[in-house]
Amino acid sequence: MVSVTDYEICVSRWKKGNLALRIADQPAGQRVVSMLEKYRDPAMLALFDDPVEAEIFFLLVEFMKEVDPGRIPAIKQDKGVHE
Repeated sequence: MVSVTDYEICVSRWKKGNLALRIADQPAGQRVVSMLEKYRDPAMLALFDDPVEAEIFFLLVEFMKEVDPGRIPAIKQDKGVHE
């Protein structure tokens, strides 16, 4: 189970890593960090055993929402059925 503290430590490392990027790439790195900062819910984090696994999953979700939101089918919350 990933704690919020473990997750925050990893996000902090991503922030520091962003500083090592070329200046031209730093805005993209900051965007990645911003995406990760959206996910701090202990209930969501508890579903993962590794903070990096959680971060990668959350990043992929955010990337999918940005890349082509029209192609992602909506899911009915009550039954989990794709529309």
